[in-house]
Amino acid sequence: MTNNLHTQILQLIPHSAPFRFIDSIITVQQTHIVGTYHLQPSLDFYKGHFAHYPITPGVILTEIAAQIGLVAFGIYLSKAYEITAPTPAVTLLTDCNLKYKLPVPPNTTITVTSTKLLYAHNRLKCSVILHNQLQQVVCTGTLGGMVLNTLIIPHIG
Repeated sequence: MTNNLHTQILQLIPHSAPFRFIDSIITVQQTHIVGTYHLQPSLDFYKGHFAHYPITPGVILTEIAAQIGLVAFGIYLSKAYEITAPTPAVTLLTDCNLKYKLPVPPNTTITVTSTKLLYAHNRLKCSVILHNQLQQVVCTGTLGGMVLNTLIIPHIG
């Protein structure tokens, strides 16, 4: 895979700061994706999530796994080698079964490895493993979602 492909996928991610939890894609193939996110100590949720011993909330770890393991991977699979220009698409999380193994403090780099279990009819199910920079498993499980064109999602308001 080329860095150009990785950059193109990142440009198609529908999330933006402060709710974008993907820094890089290390590798992506038809069977799996590996990406990273660094948890900066300045992130707002650390201010109130255990004031004297901040740790990353499980919902944030879930979001990191979903953005890399479902959203970026779903964009790749739906475009597979034909990514040319941004198109309005999102990957929605439909099911989640994660087990948290270790607390994740600020200033940790999380590496997500997502392996395709099923991809059919724009539905993706993956097995995910999250490691910290010490190569310790911090979270494992499965995620499922569907890749949708944003033109078919109803806008309210």
